[in-house]
Amino acid sequence: MPNRRDFIKSTTLAAGATALAATTQSQAKPAVKKKTEFFRQKLLEGLGGPWPKGGDLKPKKLKTEQKEGYRLEWITYELEPGDR
Repeated sequence: MPNRRDFIKSTTLAAGATALAATTQSQAKPAVKKKTEFFRQKLLEGLGGPWPKGGDLKPKKLKTEQKEGYRLEWITYELEPGDR
């Protein structure tokens, strides 16, 4: 199975998902709801199946710089287990 992140970057399905999320189901007619549900199922299938449950992001502070009146912090975290 390809890496989900690379798959999403290489497709335009993410744009479709955003547009679909903006549609409110309560305003749609039954035929539209049926098509929307079909689209959601196909979109999820195209993205590789259900998303994994969220886990510990394991944040790490890489660097800190104290400036006059503020502080800069560089932080990284895992998007998926073993990512970084």
